[in-house]
Amino acid sequence: MLANLISKQLHLLYDWGLGFYGWINGHLGTIYPLNPLVLRIRITKNCNFHCSFCFQSESLNPKEKNHLELAEWKKIIDRLPRRTILDVTGGEPFIAKNFIPLMTYFLEKGHKASVTTNGSIYNEELLNLFVDKKLYYLMFSVEDVGIAHDEARSAPKSYEKILKNLSAIQEIKKKKKSKYPLIGIKTTITDSNWRNLIKLHDECVRIGGIDHHSLALLKQNPIRGGNEIYESELHPVFNAGNSAYYESSSKQLASQVIGLIEHSKKTKLPISFKPNIPLGDLEKYFANPGSFGVRACHKVNGIITMYYDGALAPCDIGIDIGNVRDYDFNLRLAWKAQKFKRYQKKLQQSFPYPKVCEGCCLATHTLKA
Repeated sequence: MLANLISKQLHLLYDWGLGFYGWINGHLGTIYPLNPLVLRIRITKNCNFHCSFCFQSESLNPKEKNHLELAEWKKIIDRLPRRTILDVTGGEPFIAKNFIPLMTYFLEKGHKASVTTNGSIYNEELLNLFVDKKLYYLMFSVEDVGIAHDEARSAPKSYEKILKNLSAIQEIKKKKKSKYPLIGIKTTITDSNWRNLIKLHDECVRIGGIDHHSLALLKQNPIRGGNEIYESELHPVFNAGNSAYYESSSKQLASQVIGLIEHSKKTKLPISFKPNIPLGDLEKYFANPGSFGVRACHKVNGIITMYYDGALAPCDIGIDIGNVRDYDFNLRLAWKAQKFKRYQKKLQQSFPYPKVCEGCCLATHTLKA
């Protein structure tokens, strides 16, 4: 019972733990920096979809070069404590170079790891690996039900492929008597799908074996989320902020989301939405996402994003703080680098409500004063 409760509320524990860890590292980092509690691995920028609402759409599918070799990945992971959580994302991770041997090594080293996928690629070897090596969390991006999802993704039969993957991994888990990986569904709320959110949630319940349903509010901040990496915190994009907007009625949008949250209490399928917004302010967010920001946050000192080529960024903000090769594959040293110290100073001066934090999925957002 306790284990089940912890798994259902994983996102809450993760949120609190990362903030506390970041607070500690922020105070001790100049003396004895800790390894990141979360290493977000953007393992590729390539994707087989091109969704109109994707905040990465303009930076996807470049000609990737200077990939970290498998031996280099191993050096990085070998220097990390087991407490470091590996959050693997893309692009689409399933098409990343060396994805299977990399995931094998990550999991064999005992790290809790998560993978986010669009669910369009079926790979039985990979699904068995996730179960055998106990991947902690596997999240599928699902935008709607049936053909409506295919249209949102501009990808025929993509919903059918997700169902195939869900069915396959549930069968493997059942056969091997494993509860891992936990399965999550992530849905971005758009002008096209908000009327179908309860229908999609009920479909998740019908499918069965899904542990969590996460809702993502639209965000469009060019310095966040795996877009370009900028060499200086003085670049104008540092002050761009969240330019996302909804054309639909903000009142109807908020009503639908609140109705879904109430509905989920009956279905027993946990639900959350990110960025974290007080329920009473949802209507204001839908009316103007850019009017919300982050008043204070310590998580920047607990998470590092690393790209397929070893490039490093603080939190998930596209500011260059060096390459892991520059630090002898030791991520602790990134906190002590002058590039990070300059960025950290600039960020601290920007609080409350720094533009770079607008739309962050990790931080609580409030209406700007």
